[in-house]
Amino acid sequence: EESRLVFSMFARFKGLWLTSWQWIIYQVKRLKWIIASLLVGLTMASVFFANKLTLESDLLALLPENTKSLVEFNKLKETLGGIGFYIVILESNSDSPEHNLLKSEASKLYQKLSNHDYIKENTKDIYYRFPLAFFRKYALLYAKIEDLRTIQARLEKKIDFEVRQANPYLVDIENKQVHFYLGDIARKYKKYNYNTDYFLDKKRRRLAIFIKPNKPATDITFNRKFYYNLFDILENHEFSKQVKYFVAGRYTIEPAQHELLSADIGKTSLLTLVTLLILMILFFRSLRAIFVIGLPLFIGLSSTLALTYLFIGRISLISAFLSSILLGLGIDYGVHLLSRYKEERMQGNGITQALVTTFASLGSSLGFGAFTTSVGFLSLVFSEFLAFAEFGFMAFMGILCCLIAFVLFFPTIVFITENFEGRVIPNAKINTGKVKFIYLWVGVGLLLNAIGFLGIGNIRFEYEFSKLNATSEKIEQAQKKLDKVIKRQANPIVYTVSNLNDLKILHNRFRGSKYKDVIARSLLNFSPKKRSQKQMIISQMKTLLQRARFLMRDDEEKMKKIDRALYYTYTESFSIHKVPKQVRRLFVKYDAKTKKKKYFFYLYPKEEVRKGKAILNFASNYRSICLDEGIDLSVCDDSRLIYGASDNIILSDILNLILKDIYLGAGIVSSIVFLVLLLLIRNLWGLIMVLFPLISGLLSLFASLYIISFFTDNILFQLNYINVVAFPILLGVGIDNGLHLYKRSKDRNFEDLNFVMSETGNAVFLSNFTTGVGFCSLIFASHAGLASLGIISVLGIGNIYMAYNYLFPVLARLFKKVKLNI
Repeated sequence: EESRLVFSMFARFKGLWLTSWQWIIYQVKRLKWIIASLLVGLTMASVFFANKLTLESDLLALLPENTKSLVEFNKLKETLGGIGFYIVILESNSDSPEHNLLKSEASKLYQKLSNHDYIKENTKDIYYRFPLAFFRKYALLYAKIEDLRTIQARLEKKIDFEVRQANPYLVDIENKQVHFYLGDIARKYKKYNYNTDYFLDKKRRRLAIFIKPNKPATDITFNRKFYYNLFDILENHEFSKQVKYFVAGRYTIEPAQHELLSADIGKTSLLTLVTLLILMILFFRSLRAIFVIGLPLFIGLSSTLALTYLFIGRISLISAFLSSILLGLGIDYGVHLLSRYKEERMQGNGITQALVTTFASLGSSLGFGAFTTSVGFLSLVFSEFLAFAEFGFMAFMGILCCLIAFVLFFPTIVFITENFEGRVIPNAKINTGKVKFIYLWVGVGLLLNAIGFLGIGNIRFEYEFSKLNATSEKIEQAQKKLDKVIKRQANPIVYTVSNLNDLKILHNRFRGSKYKDVIARSLLNFSPKKRSQKQMIISQMKTLLQRARFLMRDDEEKMKKIDRALYYTYTESFSIHKVPKQVRRLFVKYDAKTKKKKYFFYLYPKEEVRKGKAILNFASNYRSICLDEGIDLSVCDDSRLIYGASDNIILSDILNLILKDIYLGAGIVSSIVFLVLLLLIRNLWGLIMVLFPLISGLLSLFASLYIISFFTDNILFQLNYINVVAFPILLGVGIDNGLHLYKRSKDRNFEDLNFVMSETGNAVFLSNFTTGVGFCSLIFASHAGLASLGIISVLGIGNIYMAYNYLFPVLARLFKKVKLNI
């Protein structure tokens, strides 16, 4: 009785569903020209708003404003301005050293930069020479005390020898010469021994000029304007024919990345569109496919971009290439609809009946496929990382807009264009439905699953954000030139204190052996250690030299040497406040608001912790410090707790947010999809038929990445904070495959599976292929993170399709053979 009641209710619902589509298709046929006019108007309005979108390539702008690391970074911006420099490198074309020419060119360029209105107004300082005279004058104070004592002893010995030699009554039986030698000590300080106050490389062929803007590199609008003004000066400056220029530094990365990504968006979208249209023509063997599928797809995409402008106003780095992705995902609806429509027409049904049957049979699977894919994206909307949230919103809206566009406009365009088609031509056969050596494929697939399951923990995750940035060959070349002049350092953590006592506490804290992994820099680095002891030794050396000067007053050559030595014994007036302004401005600033000085303390990671996860651990370990040593941060008094500011700390927070959101989102999406699938299929064995190939395909993807890691460590085949977005998409793609195959097989009572795998399998293949093409275009992106998203997605789609192709028919035959209810 109950089963008859359920069957009766299902039959009524099925009849209502069919009747609804009959009514909808009838209305579309009657109002086709009105709907076509709506299509044109909606397209024009969407394109108008979509063109107003701007690209936001700065990840720091995509965190919640109240994030502690971002708050501290913004405070630092107000006082210190930018961290880092624009660095102009002048290079001589000549093989012989041309440092005088380079110095002359540097001086001219410095004058032009200093007099340029925009550069002058927006630059904190320009360093093209450093205060060598100051450091030479106080060189002995910066030497180690044991080296000073060695110099003093050698000087005493040399002067005693000269005194004895000057005595006419002394007979030197040994006639042994005493030389005053400092070469061994000088070698210890070789890296500080400059013969010029310019930033030259060892070969004197390259010279660097450091320009410090007064706003950070992450201020994209400011940075781009500064970038264009700087290049305008360089392009119009009349350099000597023997001199070339290059521009390096962290400030160059963001504008260059913005330019490259902007260019890539247009190229990849166009490449994807053209490729997809060609595939449609080849598969459906009809030019009409361009209009029937292309027009709804275009309106779905342009509507998505228009809604993005109205609700968000920009696109981020992660969502920049969503157009290509949506082209690949959205076209799936058209592929399935046109394939099924042509199948119905081939069986002799009229246009209206074919459309009704197509939408009635595919409506639920298309709707649920859109639901699973959009839920995967919707889980990202709640992410605290705004780039993910915006990407999730855009993708969610894109899936819905594309589905609605195909429901509204696909039958309209079919009715309008059918008369131009002539006869109905069968689709090209890609999948015959038969898989040779199918059990061998199953065995290989299960082996890959085992490898993927065991190797998933060994797949490398790329933590270095900088490695993923888009960069041009020109900038890479400039960075290599810069490495010849100075050794680049990683971005520091910067702490701000309001008095010298706190600065001394910080400075002394990082002197111990406990902190061998870091390098500390502050104004106190220019205050010599054991200064009073050194001054006493230098004063004694000065007395010795004055005595020698008196003794050698008749020897002009020796007098010159002694006078040069006496110059270095001038120490009495040394003070930390006498450090040249050019240097002090990097470490201390007068705050006009509080009328107090603020001191900056820089903490750099050493070479061994500048790569991979270590740099993020460094940022995490030193994000805050208690000035009272030995006190745990959790119980440290707020007045004694200081927070560091660094984009590495922010990037660490971004990564933590991403990983948390991905794990949470994956759990939520998987649960929702499983429950809805269970309600829709209402059959455990049917659920296994849909889900098992998806799990198998994902494990095969992990196996592929694990195996590839043995042959290359290329970051394109590693997981990162951008390509993890692929997994919700792969989940939706896989569910779509399973639902279409299961629904079609059930309609035919799981008989003649070869026919199902041939007809529906063809559509599944093409929809997977077109989705893959959408992602494949990302591989050509300049941004390595986006390129890796393309590679991971294409590998995932390929593995998932193969899993369904050989596992679904095997499972269906197996379950039917053992007479399970499927």
